[in-house]
Amino acid sequence: MPRPTLTLVLFAACCAAFLLQGCSPALDWREARLGGQVQLVIPCKPDRIERQLELAGGQAQALMVVCDAEGVSWSATRYELGDPGRVDAALRELRYKLAQNIGGEERRVEARLPGPPAVQARRSQLSGKRPGGEAVRAEALFFGEASRVYQVVALWPIDARPALVEQAGQYLDGVHLGH
Repeated sequence: MPRPTLTLVLFAACCAAFLLQGCSPALDWREARLGGQVQLVIPCKPDRIERQLELAGGQAQALMVVCDAEGVSWSATRYELGDPGRVDAALRELRYKLAQNIGGEERRVEARLPGPPAVQARRSQLSGKRPGGEAVRAEALFFGEASRVYQVVALWPIDARPALVEQAGQYLDGVHLGH
């Protein structure tokens, strides 16, 4: 009985590793909390960042949860404005800034958000480039609740696998306003 050659053994090991990799879960979905009535799940362990910044002509307290997994940047941010009268301007500014940050433009806009009515719920798809020149796409959800505004974004390379693009859509579909 002939002994397998080293090449054959290595080939079999590589095939097994490839098949096992395809079976392992790529993303580790978990609940993320932003406060208020917003409920969402994010596909990786997020970092939490809090800071004060300028938005819609005044200060806003921002709370962001963000992580990177499978080449996709996943983020959700709550901005506490303190004044419901600033919500419309803040939502417009956030949409503009996202498009500006990736040097792109909105390709499609939809409004839908499960749960109680949200102020100006808007869903956008954008195309552009990262500062290093890499072509990217983003899908984002913008909405308001009382004196808060929210921005939920998935940003991926233009050549990302279709399954990741689908999961980005599922990420935004999973955002709910609850009680």
